[in-house]
Amino acid sequence: TEKITLYTSHLCPYAQRVAIALMETGIPHESVEIDLQNKPSWYDKINPELKNLLPADPIKRAEIRFAIEYFSSKVSPQFYSVLRNCTDEGKQIYLNNLTAAYKRLDELLVAQAPSGPYFLGDQYSLADIAIAPFAARLQAIEKHYLNDIAVPRSRRVKEFFEGIISRPSAVATFCGDDTLIDMLVSRWGVHDPRK
Repeated sequence: TEKITLYTSHLCPYAQRVAIALMETGIPHESVEIDLQNKPSWYDKINPELKNLLPADPIKRAEIRFAIEYFSSKVSPQFYSVLRNCTDEGKQIYLNNLTAAYKRLDELLVAQAPSGPYFLGDQYSLADIAIAPFAARLQAIEKHYLNDIAVPRSRRVKEFFEGIISRPSAVATFCGDDTLIDMLVSRWGVHDPRK
């Protein structure tokens, strides 16, 4: 099998989704780093195809798509907003919003399986790939910028986050806390919590 080329950015959570999917499906590939601030003119024309990581059941596929959309609209935006407003008030808003979002996420997870570690229980899927990059970033933000703020998470949500963040493909493709912080400092102008 011929290797495909993945044009990627180590800092981008969406690119990490693709890298995780490639590793999980065993598709041979090589990665070429692209500077997203200075993309080559041909970059936008590239569109690789991947094997589908959705179950055959159309209802399960719909539930996975809903979970991805829910997480993208209710959970992911919270870390961007708290970084822009890292005051006591901003942290309280973050805590309140995530507490409510995690309650609903728990319902979605338990509806699929009473235990994990993945969205569908023991079956890894596109939901896990789509959510893992953002869960890893939430964890890093909470650790470094919010002093490990105690956002209430159910057992199932904790198990889900631990499962998707610790998956070898997610670990191998995550840029790491230090690189993430460097990017936040240089591109967003937020303070460096390591200093």
